[in-house]
Amino acid sequence: IEVFEAMPSFLRQLAIKAAGSEVGNSKNLTEVILTLYQYDALPPPRDAEEFLDLKQRAKDPDIAPSFQSGKVPVGKTNNALSDNTTDGSEGLFDRFKPPGLTGDPDKDRVNNMINTLFPSTLRRFENDVYTTQPTTEQITSFTKLLTTTKSFVQQGQPEEIPGGYLIRGLNRLDNATELIKSLDDELITRQQDLNGEVRFFYIMDPTPPTEEQIEDRVERDPVLMVTGKNILSDNNQFFNVFLTAVSLVAVFSVSVTPYSRNEILNQAVTEFSEQNAALSNSVLEATARGESIPKIDYIVQNSNMLRNGLAATQFSHEIGHTIVTRMKQLNVTGPILIPSPITGLTATVNRIKDPFPTRQDLLQFAVSGPLLGMLTSVLLMYVGLQLTPNTKEAIPLLPLLPISLLKQSTLASGLVDSVLGSGFVEGLQSTGTNDVPLSALAIAGFLGMMINALAMAPYGRTDGGRAATALLGRSGAQGISLLTSIAFFIISFTYNDNTSLSVIFPFLLFMGFYQGEQEVPCRNEVDEPGAISALLAGFAWFLMFLILTPV
Repeated sequence: IEVFEAMPSFLRQLAIKAAGSEVGNSKNLTEVILTLYQYDALPPPRDAEEFLDLKQRAKDPDIAPSFQSGKVPVGKTNNALSDNTTDGSEGLFDRFKPPGLTGDPDKDRVNNMINTLFPSTLRRFENDVYTTQPTTEQITSFTKLLTTTKSFVQQGQPEEIPGGYLIRGLNRLDNATELIKSLDDELITRQQDLNGEVRFFYIMDPTPPTEEQIEDRVERDPVLMVTGKNILSDNNQFFNVFLTAVSLVAVFSVSVTPYSRNEILNQAVTEFSEQNAALSNSVLEATARGESIPKIDYIVQNSNMLRNGLAATQFSHEIGHTIVTRMKQLNVTGPILIPSPITGLTATVNRIKDPFPTRQDLLQFAVSGPLLGMLTSVLLMYVGLQLTPNTKEAIPLLPLLPISLLKQSTLASGLVDSVLGSGFVEGLQSTGTNDVPLSALAIAGFLGMMINALAMAPYGRTDGGRAATALLGRSGAQGISLLTSIAFFIISFTYNDNTSLSVIFPFLLFMGFYQGEQEVPCRNEVDEPGAISALLAGFAWFLMFLILTPV
């Protein structure tokens, strides 16, 4: 019975037709199942005992769900594992099911689609109630407003979805932006009690198309989605501060690691530490006396240069975002740093505090940061390579970058070969070394390239994921996110090197637990972005591909 109820409606209808008209007149679902078995329209039960149990239950109309006119209704089953038990109590698996499931296959398809395409903040569920959903009075007032406005012609009643309502109708204005502005003005002047209490968005219809719409290739009209006001991500200040603090420690560690890989510098630090008992105290005491410790000073100064260079790449990333937010008057949080044990930072995250007006705004904001960050990082690495000394005296004191880490980027490896000479890295490997000596700025540029390229990866609500949503719509972005996660998983877990982990591995954890969902909707998700913005996004993704493709 449960299997039959879960079947798509068109498959149920086919099975009913195969069994003949006798089934369509039955009011007992178990009796229907038995008839379908007889006509081989369903696979037989797994054992005779189950079949006899079905026959017994078919005689009791109070136990079996009703069935009429070939349409399977939503009813309570006699399966203790079901989400609807006969006594109305909670089934065994209820606690593991996502909220919003009703038992109606068609309704649940819609709810599952909404749950997939929109972030969980739009459908906060507490005590069996969506706390983000407008009240009955609010949605009634909103629909009354639509009946009197000249900008939108409502068709049908509002459709309830997890966390809100969908209202279908026709936009009588020239474009979606004008519709949003018109309705905003109406709320302010005629429905002040709703202003600030509900949010509405003009979006492409997120519900699954019907079979007839698919067959006839019907182009569906956009819909209004109405939600409550509290649909944005909670800003946990303590957690954000903790993440930022851990990230700063990780950046410090990563800036020192290339020098600790240098045996000469590492030996000098070890000898100095052994001679003076405690390295930190001895350095401070020597500094206080005005004494110079050449190799220690060299490490400190150059690790500071590496940190500053890495900070410059992230600063340029944030500058890109800031330019767009100032120009478009967008409201976002400051950057939240996410740590990485390999690159110091996995990403910097800016939360959206108010939904953006259009997909164009979302695309420009999303692309501006990673694109400017990647370009700055490439330039910094190129300058750093030009400044890398090639004398016998200087090379032994340079910080070292693992060759296996460098080869995780086609673009970075190509820059090294073009500046330091073709076959430079291969020559080092032929001597048995695992590291390439580079200047601090070159290493900072490399790390910045990897961090900013990962930010442009089209997944969830990363900058790249936001750009994919703006360009491809929510369903398209969902497909691209899946492909990205599969590709990154393959790269991360097929990468096998004992000297360096994959840069993508921490990012996989970051995506899954922190940025996996799609972004909150824009007020207007109907009008598409401009061609120039789309080209810039394409260029940013091309650059990301060159950086993150291993050699």
